[in-house]
Amino acid sequence: GNVLIGTSGQAGSFTEEVVRNAARHSEHPVIMPMSNPTDISEAKPADIMKWTDGKALVATGSPFAPVDVGGEKRRIGQANNVFVFPGIGLGTIVSGATEITGSMISASSTALAHALEESTIEERCLMPQVNSLWEICGIVGLAVAKQAVADGVATFTDVDAMEARVNAYRWKPEYPEILIERD
Repeated sequence: GNVLIGTSGQAGSFTEEVVRNAARHSEHPVIMPMSNPTDISEAKPADIMKWTDGKALVATGSPFAPVDVGGEKRRIGQANNVFVFPGIGLGTIVSGATEITGSMISASSTALAHALEESTIEERCLMPQVNSLWEICGIVGLAVAKQAVADGVATFTDVDAMEARVNAYRWKPEYPEILIERD
């Protein structure tokens, strides 16, 4: 398949011709205009979907509204480092890693891919919902910590206790409900 990844900061650099050509040579081209903010994105998701007859799998570097494709709204995933960076930090801390290896970084992206819910895959979206960040961080953190052990850079090496250790290091914001009564 074809993959276009835009990091140029040049608005419109993924022209109709370029996108249509990618779609001609792939059943589901992956097109990722990553430059942000949205006004310098290489292409707008709505245009990409129009030019590919809805075949493209699109992720962007900035948030975009869902796009109408054949009468249904398709969510546009935001491919952002926020899905892996907190988990990389968490996994490094809980494992006591003395360095961050390339395979720890790979483990973070693999864990993110495996964390995609079936509904996300069915809706042909490349990224999870942003509101799942807390869960994703734990999944990625555990994978990174286990990889640190496998790579021999961890000072805490009890893999069986790693999930509990990840959970012990995490904080989940929980706020009490406040009801205001009005007369």
